[in-house]
Amino acid sequence: MKQVVLHLITLIVAGGISYFCITTFPENEITPDSLCLSKTSGLYLNYDKGDQAEADIALNLSIKNNILILGSSELTGKDTSKLKPFHFIPKHTYSNVLGMGHAGNQNFAIFTQLLHYSQYLKDSKIIVVVSPGWFTNGYEKGTSIPSFLEYANERFLLNIYRNDSLNYTYKQALSDYISRNYNDISSPSWVMKAFYYDRNEWSKIKNAPLSFINNLLLNSRKEITPVLPDNCNHTPKKDSLPSIKWDKLTAKSINDHTNQSTNNKWGINNDYYTNYTKGKKAFQKIPEMNNNQELQDFRLLCQLLHEYKADPLFIIQPLNPYAYENLTDLTPIIDSIESISNRFNIPTFNMFISDTAHYEKGMLTDVMHLGDYGWLRINQKIINHYNIPYNESP
Repeated sequence: MKQVVLHLITLIVAGGISYFCITTFPENEITPDSLCLSKTSGLYLNYDKGDQAEADIALNLSIKNNILILGSSELTGKDTSKLKPFHFIPKHTYSNVLGMGHAGNQNFAIFTQLLHYSQYLKDSKIIVVVSPGWFTNGYEKGTSIPSFLEYANERFLLNIYRNDSLNYTYKQALSDYISRNYNDISSPSWVMKAFYYDRNEWSKIKNAPLSFINNLLLNSRKEITPVLPDNCNHTPKKDSLPSIKWDKLTAKSINDHTNQSTNNKWGINNDYYTNYTKGKKAFQKIPEMNNNQELQDFRLLCQLLHEYKADPLFIIQPLNPYAYENLTDLTPIIDSIESISNRFNIPTFNMFISDTAHYEKGMLTDVMHLGDYGWLRINQKIINHYNIPYNESP
């Protein structure tokens, strides 16, 4: 009994010290003056830019004509022709497009970010570029811990944990995720410990003393939620819009790609084919449908967007069928993605092709990353889907 009492006293003392440290050094404020977007269009790789990146995303979601596009590695890389949506659409329309993500930003990371922004989701235009590669070759185990921590910082998690209005299912999903990956987290934060302790009823009972101290510490933290100003005008200022010549742009993009893919017949640019593909086809390791965590995370993301009445569009990007042995085996997963989306009334733009007969070379630059022609198709879909006005060349 004495040992238990001593243990509790030690925890209380440690908690008091931590409490003093946390309350002595307050966190940075996000002021309304900083919230007139520093970036109206373009791409954030993550939240390394700190408060401003978070504020820009929040305000982007709250402005009627703006669009947020989320994805992974397909958003990064060269864009010499400026055809990615966060370059092309702001140039040719009065809508801004802000991107967030790079490699590793899969469904659960995207879900957690949008859960943090839940108050801004209603009617917000959100595009998720869904990569088939997220659901195969080991990535189907779900978002990795390094990627999760990159996109779900401590303030995000703290605000989610404290938000009593959120659906319990979403908080439980975070507890389950952190619990599954807890041993891979070095020095978990107080809020991560809170989610871990709350993972089930037995855990709450077993960790009651630790949870009590931990919650005292959490309650000492300031919740920083951007208070968005209503006096910012972020409509692109243009006297006139340049016309979009879809046919001409399409012909140029295909021709350019043909000239860059002269050492193979697979529609892969020369450098990638020489350095990586080398004439060898890859094989997709496809898991059982009931053992695909990424698919479950996708369903959770759909539920969130539907519940908060967002205005989303999912784009299922293609893979190069010339470069894979068994893309037809991936069709059931693609069908499931569409089926789940339909269940939550979320439209999809499915660009996945499993056979070479229907694949258009130039859609991708390599085996999985979109080329200029692919981005043109996506831009046209976005503009038509959201009825964005533009000048079309006759």
